Amino acid sequence: MLLEVTDLWVSYGRLDALRGVSVDVDEKEVVALIGSNGAGKTTLLRTISGLCSPRAGTMHFRGQDMSMLSPDQRVALGLVHVPEGRHLFPGLSVRENLELGAHRVRDAGLRRKGWELVMDLFPPLTKLVDIAAGLLSGGEQQMVAIGRGLMGHPRLLVMDEPSLGLAPLVVETVFHAIETINQTGMAILLVEQNATKALELATRGYVLDLGQVIEKGDSASLLGSPRVAEAYLGGVLAG
Repeated sequence: MLLEVTDLWVSYGRLDALRGVSVDVDEKEVVALIGSNGAGKTTLLRTISGLCSPRAGTMHFRGQDMSMLSPDQRVALGLVHVPEGRHLFPGLSVRENLELGAHRVRDAGLRRKGWELVMDLFPPLTKLVDIAAGLLSGGEQQMVAIGRGLMGHPRLLVMDEPSLGLAPLVVETVFHAIETINQTGMAILLVEQNATKALELATRGYVLDLGQVIEKGDSASLLGSPRVAEAYLGGVLAG
């Protein structure tokens, strides 16, 4: 198993944001996390990438206990987080933002392959590489954010709400890119507001509610579950 999270508890003061959450991601698969606003999805991703500290539970990546590792050390292992809200450096160019994602990649050939993959996935960026990221549209900024993550050649790409706030045509571009990324052999852990599209793309999924996993299974079973359909598949989810 590539990623194994077991019985994870995370608290903000007296509030338990995650309560005994266990999830896993295997090599080369897409796993979706769905749930309503406040379910704990973003907290889970931030904890996996080292931005939040758990009070209990274990996390293993590629067989290594990473509970005490810094975010940078987790990146070095091959775990890269594409956060909600993009978090680009607006005053830096697209090129500079992308190159920051490759700061640990010393091999020039690998850096070139990463650049070529990003430009193939997102052709509009080829004409924007010298433009400040802050001047781009929301969709273009999301392309840069995903591209920055890819430049690090991760084994697992953790993605938080990649289609949030985007126009429908750009949403299709982003989902096609995610599918193509996975076809290269990269595993993806995906939090996505559009639960139906996420499950259609994923191999398996987990449903979070109030900090707990309330349902899990292969995507087909979750898409066919009356409980999941009534609560989460009636429209686009928030947050």
